[in-house]
Amino acid sequence: MRKIFILILSIIFITWNTFAYNFTKKEKESLKKLENKVIELENSKNINYLEWKITLLEKAQKKVKRNSKNWQILNEVKKYFRNSVNNKLKKLEQDSIINTPKHDNYDFEMDFYNKYWKDIQTNTKIPDNCFKYFDILDVYWKRYNFPTPLIMATWSIETNCNMSNPANWYWLFQITSKYYTPWEIGTIELQDQVLDFINFSKAKWDYFNNNKYHNYKTRFWNDNINITYNNYSLRDIRLHWILYNWVSNNTTLEWNTFVNNNLNKDVVWNYDWLLTKLLKILYIKNRK
Repeated sequence: MRKIFILILSIIFITWNTFAYNFTKKEKESLKKLENKVIELENSKNINYLEWKITLLEKAQKKVKRNSKNWQILNEVKKYFRNSVNNKLKKLEQDSIINTPKHDNYDFEMDFYNKYWKDIQTNTKIPDNCFKYFDILDVYWKRYNFPTPLIMATWSIETNCNMSNPANWYWLFQITSKYYTPWEIGTIELQDQVLDFINFSKAKWDYFNNNKYHNYKTRFWNDNINITYNNYSLRDIRLHWILYNWVSNNTTLEWNTFVNNNLNKDVVWNYDWLLTKLLKILYIKNRK
């Protein structure tokens, strides 16, 4: 790994005052050497090690964020590591180590859908592009014990499942505590952003479950939030979305419009929100 960072530093030194995004021939050759080094690591290291290196590269990116060329160099190397992680995951899936049947979550998801779908007030459709990367994310995010339909529903609400960071810099999931440069993205950047979304969400759940200096649990039935890949309740999803946005003095589980729009005949609007979208995604996913 030391050799990799020496190569990174050498490229950065050559281009320290350069802000163009087009790499020179020499830079491309150096980056190719880096890619080969990462492939060597892929063959000898586990997934956790490779993901740790991605974290280190992200920290380095923050330090050079004012130098767009250097940031891009680090981003290229991060892509190499992310590709290696994905290759490892594919191999694990093929070996049936983390692979489960295609509809391993079928019973729970359809039970959840059948319990609440009759409350849906609209016939609006989930965009087809929301499912283009579903299988990729479903395999990968099982590792983090997080329900893929919740990822898809949030992505659909915030940026219509588009593969480009919006102009306001708040990325695909519109979380204002972190910035992503507006531009078209690929599957590697998508996975990075989904992991950021998962970490943000779990931090919100932890705050609700363990913080003793607010009265949220008293207001919302005292029980912890308990959302996993294959288990969650209606209350869990409602609380997740309330915490994801904001909690006002008059926020309630049943009447928060941004959670319940079009899942209640008394809360009808021209745009579906989280629970309605989640139920529609569960139906489409399990109908295949």
